[in-house]
Amino acid sequence: MIAAAGLLAGCPAGLPDPPEPTPPQERGPVTVTPGPTCAAPVAGADRWTTVEVGLDFVLEDDVTLTACPRAPGAVVASDLDGDGDIDLVFPRREGFPRVFANAGDGTFTEAWPGPSGVARDILGALAADLDGDRLPELLLVGEGFAAVAHNRGGLTFDVPVSIWWEETYPVACYQSAAVGDVDGDGDLDLFLPGLDPAASPGEVPVGSLPDTGTWDRLFLGDGTGGFEHVLDLSPPDGPWLSMLAAFTDRDGDGDLDLLVLPDRGRDGRPGASFFRNDGLDGEGVPLLVDDAPALGADIHPDAMGLVAEDLDGDGRLDYCVSDLLGELRCLVADEVGYHEAGAALGLVADAPAHPEWDPVAGQWSPWSIDALDYDADGDLDLVAAAGAPPGPGGVAATAYPGVQPDALFERSPDGFVDVAEAAGWWTAGGWSYGLATADLSRDGFPDVVQGRYAEPPVVRANACGEGHWVIVQLDGPDGNREGFGATVEVSVGDLTWRRELPALRTVGQSAPELHFGLAQADQIDGLVVHWPDGEVTAAQVLPADSVLRVRHPGRS
Repeated sequence: MIAAAGLLAGCPAGLPDPPEPTPPQERGPVTVTPGPTCAAPVAGADRWTTVEVGLDFVLEDDVTLTACPRAPGAVVASDLDGDGDIDLVFPRREGFPRVFANAGDGTFTEAWPGPSGVARDILGALAADLDGDRLPELLLVGEGFAAVAHNRGGLTFDVPVSIWWEETYPVACYQSAAVGDVDGDGDLDLFLPGLDPAASPGEVPVGSLPDTGTWDRLFLGDGTGGFEHVLDLSPPDGPWLSMLAAFTDRDGDGDLDLLVLPDRGRDGRPGASFFRNDGLDGEGVPLLVDDAPALGADIHPDAMGLVAEDLDGDGRLDYCVSDLLGELRCLVADEVGYHEAGAALGLVADAPAHPEWDPVAGQWSPWSIDALDYDADGDLDLVAAAGAPPGPGGVAATAYPGVQPDALFERSPDGFVDVAEAAGWWTAGGWSYGLATADLSRDGFPDVVQGRYAEPPVVRANACGEGHWVIVQLDGPDGNREGFGATVEVSVGDLTWRRELPALRTVGQSAPELHFGLAQADQIDGLVVHWPDGEVTAAQVLPADSVLRVRHPGRS
């Protein structure tokens, strides 16, 4: 159910001093850590400030053209050292990703520079604890490969070990990856959406990108960081260009289905695939059936970002996709499948109102998108990072060089409204691609981190306010300690919010925790976690303004 919208008074803009720690309390399967009280709430646009937090670097390879189409500015937010705050990772084409440690107050210093990288171009990274020690590994994907760098503590990592390596060119370009427990055994599995083929090492496409598809690859995990390739997937007519994918329980039946979204899906080309999970075959391989056409989910976008949220309060997940349009495209669940309703929801960017908007070159191009209740009023808002679409070889070859304003869609009684200009978001400039939301200063209100092209990252600090909140963290089985793919339900009175914990979505991965705004409620009446392996954890009457770590039944 969508709670009443309304601006709440909000804390001074900027990052506050770190709060004094409060001892955690055990409430059955939930560890409760009380958060700070907002001393000086701030409301409205004044709550957002762009702050200097130690991320004053530019990735040196942003302007280099490459054999694989590459979106620069990827960003990953995760607690990499187990100290309770959110660290940041910025993948780069060559060398190990740059890792920045959070001092606990939302400021950052670069950690150990890392081991050697991978011999081929890196296109993306994902953080996930694969072995149960609460120290997330880094999964790297790129030009014909996937590899894992095991976390050995203290923000140090082992040399990446190959999961998948295509020896003979042409090889598939893997821009992103998805993790989830698709076979229900408690371990994370891996899916690699195949984008363009790279013809040969270092060969940059000339003129235009070839419309040639590659296979999507499914790997089952063993709970220690190892993976076995078990299945290749594609649209019905053969391999195509898959930009991103997500494991998600679309139908609430307790197992994870698989949504795969295309790049260049227009003009009669293959659209989205939505694979229903029908259990396992006799060899333990998931039975995945693409029924997107029957559901009305076979949209044809140039997909670049994704959120999976219950946008209309009916208890079913809806799916919004960024596309080369002036709006987000949303698959809203109904009784028989899905219908498109992005524009009807008001998810239309105000980009043409920007003073530097070029109506000829202008084509609003959103990338990473995410949902957050930034003012804790009980309604989910949406944020979108925007940057010019890459041309052959990368963004430096784009055919759309105009301004690309980011969007901040605030929930209103009638849908969503883009308030980015009023919030001061248009002043930062630049092209954004990766985006992550995370409570960087641990004040209970989520901030936004954006990766940029040829510019330093941007942190949009969100001031605290009067609204109450809870942050739900999951303590899952060893093979999926963060609980990716779990569904969390939080209830207050007759209102219930249902959210699913995502991992990487193309070039942005938000912190592996779920923030719920509660408006004026000072406690939650019920908390239910549906784990991807079929287990359920439930608790009642928990305090607001707290971090709630919920244990899997196997950890009790």
